[in-house]
Amino acid sequence: MNFKKGDKVRFLNDVGGGTVVRILENKMIEVLTEDDFEIPVLASDLVKVSSAENKAFAQEPETVKPQKMQEPEQWEPEDESINQVVYVEGNDDLNLSLALVQSVEGQKSASGVDLYLINDSNWQAQTLLFESFPNKQLLVFNSLLESNSKVWIKHFPEKDLSQFPSLTVQSLVYHIDPHQSHPAVSKEIAINPLKLLRSKGFVENDFFESEALIIPFHLPDPSPKEAYVKSEENLKQLLEDKLNNPRSTKNDNETEKLPEFFEVDLHIHELVDDFKHLSNTEMVEIQMKTFHSRLNAALKQHQVKKMVFIHGVGAGVLKKEIHKALSTTYPQLYFQDASFKEYGFGATMIIIRRG
Repeated sequence: MNFKKGDKVRFLNDVGGGTVVRILENKMIEVLTEDDFEIPVLASDLVKVSSAENKAFAQEPETVKPQKMQEPEQWEPEDESINQVVYVEGNDDLNLSLALVQSVEGQKSASGVDLYLINDSNWQAQTLLFESFPNKQLLVFNSLLESNSKVWIKHFPEKDLSQFPSLTVQSLVYHIDPHQSHPAVSKEIAINPLKLLRSKGFVENDFFESEALIIPFHLPDPSPKEAYVKSEENLKQLLEDKLNNPRSTKNDNETEKLPEFFEVDLHIHELVDDFKHLSNTEMVEIQMKTFHSRLNAALKQHQVKKMVFIHGVGAGVLKKEIHKALSTTYPQLYFQDASFKEYGFGATMIIIRRG
């Protein structure tokens, strides 16, 4: 559907509407809302208000006459000038990413982060993006992610970052000239809220003037020498190795010099490189092994007074296991929920009181 300045529109996924004040790039429309705020909205998330509907809303309720149901509008090809395919020489390998940026020029929003989708390749990607919750998924994007482009998705206020949702992205990928298909892409992405609250992982990049957290969900295919197909046997060996040598315990805890206060992130993606083949029980086993290893190392060094274990919120299983271990195995230690301002409900602080 084509829009022009002055059109009255309503939001498909939200209450209310407004007036089109500007046509932006990447199929974005700037809308002046009924509250006098100018916000960018995807054209696919807007519907034009008909003149009949406009007139009906202007009348008093008792004088409004029933409107004859209109036939649905016929789909028309969009202006080809809007959908021109952009090719970049040498950018033939599929490279798709999510990006979180701390500030967006021209946005009238409070502090927080803005979510983008990035297609850094010559492929086209028809993409779905969901916010994933324990019992449901909320669709936040359903459109074409064009070649060599980035698309703004939504803003997350700072107050919501401690409960940042998991994201699920799915893409059907194809080439227009020459016509060529690509295996579908599907990825679940869990983002550590601490990286958003503390700006960890935000770095200079080629896509934004501001520092951003770039999270690839499809990188260029590895060379044959780098490709590695896991069999059932080496998966068992992989699990055994991870249980015995998670990343956070590679250093020799007997000789590692620990500070007076330090934190340990027990999110599974911080402990192992590849966890998608692990069951929930196996992941908790790795996390608890790391917990005992790091705590025992701290107890052997007299300078350590406090430590924080970041376990996240989730279903609360890991937190319960940690508190159970502290109450039974380490009754001499005092523990409590860590600072809500810094960690939300996702961390436990242990205070080591030495006699």
